[in-house]
Amino acid sequence: MYINKISFNINCKNSNYSGTYNLKNSFNNIKFCGKGDVFSNTNQIKIVQTDLNKKIKQLPLEDLFNVDFNEIYGEVVSKGLKIIKDVNRKTIRILKARENNKQIWTAIDIDPDTGNKTQSISFNPDNTILNTFYDKKDRKIASIFTRSDGTKIERAIDYDEKTGEPFKQSKVINGEKFTELIWEYDSQTGKLIKENYFREDGKTLDYIREFNPETEELIKEHHFYHNGTLNFIKEYDPKTGNILRKLHFNYYNKTLDRISEYDVQTRNLIKESDFYDDGITLSHVNEYDLKTENLIKEYSFNHAGELDFIKEYDIKTGNLVRKLLFDYNGKTIA
Repeated sequence: MYINKISFNINCKNSNYSGTYNLKNSFNNIKFCGKGDVFSNTNQIKIVQTDLNKKIKQLPLEDLFNVDFNEIYGEVVSKGLKIIKDVNRKTIRILKARENNKQIWTAIDIDPDTGNKTQSISFNPDNTILNTFYDKKDRKIASIFTRSDGTKIERAIDYDEKTGEPFKQSKVINGEKFTELIWEYDSQTGKLIKENYFREDGKTLDYIREFNPETEELIKEHHFYHNGTLNFIKEYDPKTGNILRKLHFNYYNKTLDRISEYDVQTRNLIKESDFYDDGITLSHVNEYDLKTENLIKEYSFNHAGELDFIKEYDIKTGNLVRKLLFDYNGKTIA
């Protein structure tokens, strides 16, 4: 249940004062002792302030899920943005609202002494909650996804203590972590160079994405069969991000099965090269029209890698217009 009031007692020399602090009121407006009266203990104000700070910080971020953004006291910085400060006027919490300016979208707890984040929470439209924790140097150390009712942890993210970058994402089932994703970074630039995705068992690789160490543009993908062997590789142009080639591998022999090549501008298929079981010897090559992707030429090779025949097709109708047969000496026979 959301708490918006804190009760406290103050002992003054001439009188005692008890009251209620409402989060909608300003700390500066609180009058602890009467006019001309002083605290019986000079440290008492500090004790009260500390106690108030402690109680405010005890308000769980998770409790803000169903709280109206407008009902929470805070300094309005701009539409949908409020800052809550302690008795010393130091920021202890930042609140951001959704477009309707009613539902809270993100809440961030701040250490009043350092100004660094200690915890943040985001309420997502799919009723999941992203809870992120920070170390004393304002670096992320862990993120946890939960459902809005808090009954089930979806996944957790671990962060590198030195860089603050995420390095592992895990799915949590019945309290047990299963690795879903591992990030790798360039040791010099600190930029992302690889993402390793795992299957449900948290051990078997599903696919790998490689990135340019300077631009972080996707340059290659490795996809694996369920048994962990290589399925196919995709290569991308580092400038346009368009696919250049796709290399398919044989499930049983683990050898190269086919190479598909694409035009860097149109991303259309322009060539397919098939291989025999050794993964080296060409068996078949198809060439396609750059614009229409229609088959225009076909090459066939025997097991020795020698050219067997060539077929040429009409670019518009797709009809066969010529077929050339070759002997074992590479000469045409028909």
